[in-house]
Amino acid sequence: MKPDYTVLFNPSVAQDINKNTEYFLNIVKNEKIKEKFLKSIEKTISNIKSNPFHYQIRYSNIRLIKVKPFQHLLHFWIDQEKLQLKIEGIFHPSQNPRDWEKRINH
Repeated sequence: MKPDYTVLFNPSVAQDINKNTEYFLNIVKNEKIKEKFLKSIEKTISNIKSNPFHYQIRYSNIRLIKVKPFQHLLHFWIDQEKLQLKIEGIFHPSQNPRDWEKRINH
């Protein structure tokens, strides 16, 4: 039986989501893309809950998974002792890597 992980979020993840949904509404001007993005995030989180070790460590114990079909990457790490998945951010690859590296607080 697979362990049941609790998902925790860095408080800045809400800003990441808001920033991207505002972009879809204000620049792209498409409510459907915004909704698709939010559903894609939910599906991505479901995927990591079911098999978190499937995704390789990319830096500082952080694993990445693509928020398909978008280019955004969800950055997370696993606390095996507490059975927690800690989501640090959701970033587009064009963003400055220093922005997400500042968030690593474990």
